[in-house]
This record gives sequence, structure tokens and C-alpha cells, in this order.
Amino acid sequence: MAMTPNATCICCGSTRFALLIQGHNHNGSLPGKSVEFRVWRCQTCGLGMTDPQLTLHQSTTQPSSADAPSLPACYEDDISHVASSTYRCLRLKPYLYPTSRVLELGCSTGKLVELVAQCGVAESVGVEISLPEARYGQQCHRNIKTTYLQDCHFPDQYFDIIQAHHVLEHIPDLIEVVQDVARILKRGGIFYVTVPRYTSWFARSPEWMGWFPQEHRWHFTEHSLTRLLSQHGFKRISYCCPLTNNFLTRRDALYLLKRGLKAAISGLNLGDTVEAMFVKS
Repeated sequence: MAMTPNATCICCGSTRFALLIQGHNHNGSLPGKSVEFRVWRCQTCGLGMTDPQLTLHQSTTQPSSADAPSLPACYEDDISHVASSTYRCLRLKPYLYPTSRVLELGCSTGKLVELVAQCGVAESVGVEISLPEARYGQQCHRNIKTTYLQDCHFPDQYFDIIQAHHVLEHIPDLIEVVQDVARILKRGGIFYVTVPRYTSWFARSPEWMGWFPQEHRWHFTEHSLTRLLSQHGFKRISYCCPLTNNFLTRRDALYLLKRGLKAAISGLNLGDTVEAMFVKS
């Protein structure tokens, strides 16, 4: 029987945890290899914690080596990557103005950074610590900084919009990063967040992509995400729960049926992803 972790919840300070799931996960591993893991759920706020927790030395959330290879251009040709960036830009458009400054955390190649810049904003910048992705984006003349957010030293209340898509679950020092987001975001500014959602019907197997114990430290629901951010001055203004692959539906004989099912899952908030917008009060 698994032992309860000797830990304190970073969200609510509780020490009461229950085992949420355990098993083996092959996502991101070498062929034939798997990672044995557990996820503990805080019984007070619902935040999940991966066990064992990775160290910075093990984690891919540290900067890549200086001799990291350039990312193949074919990555940018991936339909789902382009479609998700386009979708998120459309979601942001009602909040974009010529004076807007926009920051994306974990921007990868910066495709979304570029799309937002094309909307005519004052500034669109990304932060990405994985050098292959960042270098490719810089070669495409996208404004990408290759360092941790806290080392960027942005001024207080500088940005109108900050976004983090599938990023928060990776961050070891999550509270410090959220505090820095609150510092550099203007009052009334938008924090646009996407994270995996473990309470979905589609997240029952240890092989679910959202567990990803090789990199994911924290596991959320819409309620635990809202509670965490509310403690730092954020108020949720909208959310939905689509499927992870909601941005891509391959055309075949069942295309219309699949599109309809995905729309229903998102509309009823049954998917395995939380996509939420918060405003800084």
C-alpha cells in the first residue's frame, strides 16, 4: 500500500492527501520504457501532485544545453499546432488593442506570439527555455526570450495579457511564477491559462497524456486552478473543458459526427483540458 506523502499542499497548505492514481506511463519515454508514478490529491483543494517529484536536474523544465540542435521546420507544419495557435489568437482578439502588451509563457516556437503580433499590438513577446524551439522561432523573427520568467525582470504592471498554455503543470516553483505573473500584469489584465484536467471521463488510465509524470508536477481541475489563482488576485471570468485534441478532427466518413461530439463535450465541460481566462483585480 502506498504511503501518504510527507508534504504540504502549495495551494492551500493542507497536509491531507489521498492516492488519486498509480501505474505506469509510456508517454515521452524511450520505446519499451515506462515511468512508474503516483499522483496524490489534496483532500482540501483538489490539487494533484506527482510522486516522485522530479528534481531540476531530471526535469525538462530547465534550459536546454547551448549546443541543442535547431528544431526541424516540419514541426511548424503540424496541423494541430497551427490550428491551436490560431484558435487561441481568435480567443484573445476581443482583448487586443494597438496599445496592448502580450506575453506568452512557454511559447515553444512562438507561432502564437507571431499571430498576436500580426494583430497590430504594441508588443508580443514569448518566454521559452527549450532552446531548439526558441531558436527556430527566433530564426522566424519572433520575439522570444530564452530564460526563466523571473530572470526577465519585466517592470511592474507592464503587460495587458499573459498566457500560459500547458505550462503551469511543469513548473517546479509554481507559486513564485504565479506571483511574478501577478506583479507584471496590469490591474484589469487578462491571464489566459490552459492545463490538463484530471477529473474528466477521458482521464481514467495511467497512460492518459495529462499525467505525463516525466514532466508534469501538478494536476488540476477547474476548481483547484481557480482557487490557486484567486489567492494571488485573479478572478475567473470564463472557462471551458474541451478534449486535448479538440483543435484537430481528421476528415473521414465520421467527420461531422466527431465534430458534433467534441462540441458537446466542450459545451458540457466534460473534456480533459481546462481552458480559462482570469482577470487581475
